Amino acid sequence: MLLHVGVISAQTPQSTLNGVQINIFAAYPALESQAKEFGESYIKKDFERLVRLTLPAYVKSHGREQLLREFAATREKVMLLLAARGAEIASWSPSEATQLIEDGGLLYAVVPTTLKIKAAENIAETPICLIAVSADHGAQWSFISATCINVKRAFPAVADRLVLCS
Repeated sequence: MLLHVGVISAQTPQSTLNGVQINIFAAYPALESQAKEFGESYIKKDFERLVRLTLPAYVKSHGREQLLREFAATREKVMLLLAARGAEIASWSPSEATQLIEDGGLLYAVVPTTLKIKAAENIAETPICLIAVSADHGAQWSFISATCINVKRAFPAVADRLVLCS
C-alpha cells in the first residue's frame, strides 16, 4: 500500500505560493521533519505514529484499527519479499517539497520521498510521492501516498493543480 512505485520528475526545490518564489522546507520546517517522521515510523514499525501522521480522511475511511492491521501486514509482506532476495529497507527520506498550494484555509504540499533498499553492497532507490496537508498554517502535516488514493476524489479543490510524481 505505501510502497507503490512512481517516477519523480526532476523539479527544482523552489516553488511559488501566491506568485512568490519560496524554498518550501525552509518556509515550513515542520513539513520536512514530519515527512521524515512518517517514513521513519514505517521503517521502525511504529504503526501508531504512522496512523497519526496519515491523512485523517484516509484513516476515517479505512478505520483506525483496520489501517493498523493493514500497515503491519503490508510491511511484513514487503520484509519477507526483501529477505527472500537478501535485501532490507535501509531508509525512507523526503526530498525538498516540489509544490505548495494554499486553498480554502488548507496547505497542500507534494513531497517526493525515497525508499532505499539495501542488498549486499547495492542500494536501490524507490520513489514514493506523498501529498501533505496542513490545516494550521504548516505546524502539523498529515500525509498520504499519491498512489493510495484517487487524488481527484480525495482533493477535488486542488487535484487539477497538483503536480504529482508520474
